[in-house]
Amino acid sequence: MSELSETKLAKPLNRDNLNNDSLVLRQLVGFINNPQVSGAVVPPEAKQEINNLLTQQPPSPLKAPEELPASTVSAQPSTLSRKIFFTGRICAGKDFCSAAIGAKVFGFADPMYFLANYLFNTNISASEGKQLPGMRTFLQTAGQWGRNEVSEKYPYTPERAMFCLMVRSLANQHVIQSHGVDWGMYGLSKNLWVDGLLKRVADEKTDKRIAVTNCRFANEYNHLTAESFEHFHIVCSPQTHIYRFQSRGLKLDSPELKDTSEKLAIDLDRDLTKKLAEQRVGSKLHVIWNDTAPSPSPRLYTLDEFKKLAANT
Repeated sequence: MSELSETKLAKPLNRDNLNNDSLVLRQLVGFINNPQVSGAVVPPEAKQEINNLLTQQPPSPLKAPEELPASTVSAQPSTLSRKIFFTGRICAGKDFCSAAIGAKVFGFADPMYFLANYLFNTNISASEGKQLPGMRTFLQTAGQWGRNEVSEKYPYTPERAMFCLMVRSLANQHVIQSHGVDWGMYGLSKNLWVDGLLKRVADEKTDKRIAVTNCRFANEYNHLTAESFEHFHIVCSPQTHIYRFQSRGLKLDSPELKDTSEKLAIDLDRDLTKKLAEQRVGSKLHVIWNDTAPSPSPRLYTLDEFKKLAANT
């Protein structure tokens, strides 16, 4: 259950920045465990602890996430694989990091963008249109219904049945055929999106490095690692994250931030803070600190370090 793991320390700890690094780490822990972000139900007696977290007081001991894919953070690589994939919360910068190394990007959300473009006749992509009223909710809902996610948030409803039937009907009429997705299985297969993505990658003829963005579920994670993709998790400081939320019209209590699709990234964030709390100095983790603020630990790759790793491969 450990995936952000060990080799040699890339650079010694800067003692001059120790206090500042500790503050950033405390802020990161507090932000990740903020129930407003995770969607947890908070009893009245816990309100003071929440206030302490939000005012940068040392956090309570962390618990390990219960259900993470095998190997959530791996040992420091000497080279970067030709095929990589990123996890990270909304606005962590997955597409940004992909572009920084000149990779050919494949996104699990690409078919949802296609579906939104087709149904609403508007331009939706990783960098455009998601701030439109209701668009993020549509993309998340279309994605969850497509992969047959059934939960309290995504229950069986007449609307869901009609939407799934419409998509399958359009597929059977050959109206929608794209992104390697078997649209005739929409709403019937948990692996619908990952199977489509792997088909697109297999059909791609390029010498560029391939990067998969927005991996959000354990089955996607496990399929990609089985196909020899190398994993990196992306994080940033709480202040930067909140700024990015706000610049995209989101708030800490926005439902999009508590969606099922965010659970894997939140669990990986918690796994990271647990590892850093246990061992501040040590081998590099498969984590990119995508921020201009100082990194909370030399165990994380800065974006510049990650770009150099890619350039040396």
